[in-house]
Amino acid sequence: MRRCTLVFLAALLTMSISAAPVDVEQARSVALSFLKSNHLQTRSSAPELALVWSDAGAATRSGNPSQDATFYVFSQTDGNGFVVVAGDDLAYPILGYGMQQTFRKDSMPVNVRSWFDGYRRQIDWMRENKSMAAKEVTAAWSRLRQGNMQLKSGGVQLTTVLWDQMTPYNDLCPIVDNQRTPTGCVATSTAIAMQYHKWPDVGTGSHSYTSQTYNLSLSATFDTPYQWDNMPSTYTAGQYTSAQAQNVATLMYDCGVFSEMNYAPGNSGALTLTAARGLVNYMKYDKSLHVLQRDNYQKDEWEAIIKGELDDNRPVVYGGENDQKEGHQFIIDGYNEADYYHVNWGWSGLANGYYLLSVLEPEVQGTGGNSGGGFSLGQDAIISMRKPVEGSAYQDMLVFFYGENEGTVFAGLTATTDDFEQNRLFAIQYGYVGNMSIRTFSGNLVVALVDKDGNTKEFISGEEPVTIEIERGVGQEVPCTITQTIAPGDRIRLLYKSSDGSEWQWVRGNGNTTGEIVVAADPSTSTEDITAGTGVTVSYDAAGTVQVTAPVAIKEVVLYDMNGRLMKRQPAAGNTQLSLSYDSYPAGIYVLEVVTAEGRSNHKLVKR
Repeated sequence: MRRCTLVFLAALLTMSISAAPVDVEQARSVALSFLKSNHLQTRSSAPELALVWSDAGAATRSGNPSQDATFYVFSQTDGNGFVVVAGDDLAYPILGYGMQQTFRKDSMPVNVRSWFDGYRRQIDWMRENKSMAAKEVTAAWSRLRQGNMQLKSGGVQLTTVLWDQMTPYNDLCPIVDNQRTPTGCVATSTAIAMQYHKWPDVGTGSHSYTSQTYNLSLSATFDTPYQWDNMPSTYTAGQYTSAQAQNVATLMYDCGVFSEMNYAPGNSGALTLTAARGLVNYMKYDKSLHVLQRDNYQKDEWEAIIKGELDDNRPVVYGGENDQKEGHQFIIDGYNEADYYHVNWGWSGLANGYYLLSVLEPEVQGTGGNSGGGFSLGQDAIISMRKPVEGSAYQDMLVFFYGENEGTVFAGLTATTDDFEQNRLFAIQYGYVGNMSIRTFSGNLVVALVDKDGNTKEFISGEEPVTIEIERGVGQEVPCTITQTIAPGDRIRLLYKSSDGSEWQWVRGNGNTTGEIVVAADPSTSTEDITAGTGVTVSYDAAGTVQVTAPVAIKEVVLYDMNGRLMKRQPAAGNTQLSLSYDSYPAGIYVLEVVTAEGRSNHKLVKR
């Protein structure tokens, strides 16, 4: 068996990518097939499709020019409707579509460009990491090429207004360099969600701030009643009154001020968390409102959260960021059974349609528990945006983020041992614990032993009282002792509870941090060292977590299946321990390559 595995590994390390770029005519054929399967059954003739946008020739994530497109956007020439096709068949073929709206590159808002830049970065990442197409992806391409890919019916579609960022919406926004600045996508998206709820009747309090780029002194007193019934769903030139223009401009400006909008000609920006805080503090929304970050959750977890909001009739203010870490918001107001989400970009309906939230497969999308090493999607969402509910509570959100302080690296949880025994003292370093709540966190942190299902067995450290300002973090090392019997699948997590809270919550990790440490592997799974003599140990449990320990700094780990397909690549930031999750993978044999400062080792994993 060892010889066969070594032969496989040698082939694996020299393998080439099996997926292939998709040229424009192939993409056009796929787009037409999709439209025929889902929209055009009753038409007597096929539509004409025009290529309205492609990123062919754009730079890759590494900065090198690429002639291969990562996406194509086709629009129907005889009416509304568009289809977005992936530029490589390693990605799911249809990235987005709209049956009723138009798609024009010449008037595209910044948030649309940013979202498509995210598609580009994800597909570039897959190409550069030599990913292979999943079976589901290959099957989808095959069905489309055969003209048989009809989407499942069902889902939810909420009706939101088709507002914009320019006149009359920005009539009260500041003038910079003789130009009226746009409202900003955060203000427009927030205003659209507020209009859906028709809340508040009137705001409360006042707010002032100085903008970052142009040092504008801005303020608002939120005492003007909002005339929700006199704000049209669309504002077409010549078809609205001055009062209607004033109503929506007042709302937009108020949203900009409580979001601390950085107004600028061409593009105004603000942070999701600041907007969320303003909704509670000034717009009287329920204090349970909070912001979640996509990279802290598994794909299924995340999409269940978003669907839950829509099922409860709450449009979601959703955000993404580009390579420059610039955030851009929009509204998600629906989904279908094929896991496409309906987006209102806040640009008078332009490019509104159904889109995938990610091109990547679940295994490289976020992590929640472990240092997943996945691609950072940089997405967030405002959750629980609703009118006040009696008895509700603040939802404090503490998460791990990567950082350094005087030479000490903080990347989630780190233990001083990898050989955990009952009643033996060891230490856990945790940090940075960041506060992504809408208020200052005041409460306790504690290190806990939990079982394979996440149920707390015992606290293994003392409770540490902490106060963490918004968007700040803390880190420290604490002594720990496990007193209960250690069972397969047990793991260590950091928990938090606010001073006015009733339940302990888990401090989640993301792609750069470790959110839990496996204490005991499940004996139902096994590993085998393919490369001996390196001192690297690998264990795996039934909950889907791999624990890697090395005598020297780990640079990265790379996971392959037995077909040579790259499943995950994870940097290790120089730590000697890390964990990663692949619980969504099927049973089978996998090879984990561990790259350390002294070389490489390979380990066979058997998932039963």
